[in-house]
Amino acid sequence: MHDGQSRGTATAGDFVINTTDLQEAEKSLSTLFGTIRLSTPRPQHNARTQLWRSHIDHLVIDDAEFTFDMGYEMDPPDSVLLCRVHSGILEETPRGQASHRYGTGSVVAFGAVEGRPLIGRVEQSRYHVLTVPRRCLAEAAGDVDASTSLTSSRPLSPAANQYLVDVIDHVRHGVLSNPRAAREPLVAAAVTRYVAASMLAAFPNTPAGPSRPAGDDDNHEALRRATAFIEDHAGEDISLADIARAARVSPPTLGRLFRRHRQITPMQYLQEMRLRSAHRQLVDADPTTDSVAGVAHRWGFWHLGRFRQLYRSTYGDSPESTLTR
Repeated sequence: MHDGQSRGTATAGDFVINTTDLQEAEKSLSTLFGTIRLSTPRPQHNARTQLWRSHIDHLVIDDAEFTFDMGYEMDPPDSVLLCRVHSGILEETPRGQASHRYGTGSVVAFGAVEGRPLIGRVEQSRYHVLTVPRRCLAEAAGDVDASTSLTSSRPLSPAANQYLVDVIDHVRHGVLSNPRAAREPLVAAAVTRYVAASMLAAFPNTPAGPSRPAGDDDNHEALRRATAFIEDHAGEDISLADIARAARVSPPTLGRLFRRHRQITPMQYLQEMRLRSAHRQLVDADPTTDSVAGVAHRWGFWHLGRFRQLYRSTYGDSPESTLTR
């Protein structure tokens, strides 16, 4: 779909759509997002559609640009499309409801309500799209029944909108700008959960469904199973729901067990195990071939400043000093 243009500002990925043909744009968008129909009030000349795509784990990250006005109708998407508008207008018109227009700086979650088709307009707009699988929202909530879902496409408040802008920028500039980090499985998984958890904090949503029957807060066998699972699988992409399943209790009960008997959460304990593994790797590493960033990313720490701060508070020294000692 390339027709001779390049995009020098991109840090990862490649063009998947770059065309001035409306039918080609419609066909390509349908392939990527599900069946979509585009319409224009009059013939459009040199009306360009561009889409630049990158990936981090289960997240698909697109830069989209339409240099013309158009209407769209789209079948209900399988995933939630988290959009941040850079210029122009995105308009959403749910059937039987008033239209909502999103301008520069706005964030909207198209497909937030599962099973609802998307209808609206795009007015000469450029925006980012993060395609977030619905199951990632449930995993971020520790929902073993996968019943957690968004109930609105609009953030709870202007502050929530700005929070999402910061999250999207952080992912694009903090991770995509470092392709090596984005390829590390634990970093990629952490970024996916970070985005999903941020969406749950910023959009109205349903709480997790009824949890499975669980033991009481002194279930030491469940705590033992959970800690053993964490220690055995710290180098893998595991979620709170995974740990709860291994412990044979619900996520809320698991959280109470850890807070009562370890004074931390299960995910904090997982972070401790990963930090311990990173420390051991730095002690054994070769400073001529290894790096602090490489070790941090291997163990899922994608923000190096926070990794250094956590490392120093735990070990009383910087990771660089450990590596070169």
